[in-house]
Amino acid sequence: APHMQPGEVGLTTETKLAVANLCNKTAVFFAAVACSLQEALVLYRKSLDLSIKVHGEEHPDVATSYNNIASLFQSQGKYPEALELHTKSLAIDLKLHGPEHPGVARSYNNMACVYFKSQGKEKEAMEFFE
Repeated sequence: APHMQPGEVGLTTETKLAVANLCNKTAVFFAAVACSLQEALVLYRKSLDLSIKVHGEEHPDVATSYNNIASLFQSQGKYPEALELHTKSLAIDLKLHGPEHPGVARSYNNMACVYFKSQGKEKEAMEFFE
């Protein structure tokens, strides 16, 4: 198949989505339970890559993957990286769902937390909660 990577077998779309979902759930486990943030990051990125391959850039699963990776970066104190990915997640959710969607609220909340934790920018953080 023309879009396959070296060593990649011809998987159905459903299989790719199942693998992406499994990678995401396993990453949650590594981040929350096993405390292996590096393993979690590898799996979150795999989930993101598969979601983009199957759905393209503008899909709720892609927004969720960006949010998950951003949250992992935030927990590591990598605030600029976290903010960049939360911003991508927000842009996707705004485009797909409009400003009243829970995914949009999640992104605003997460961005406020990044501003608050990273720089003590309480004023900027509060703007996201309004």
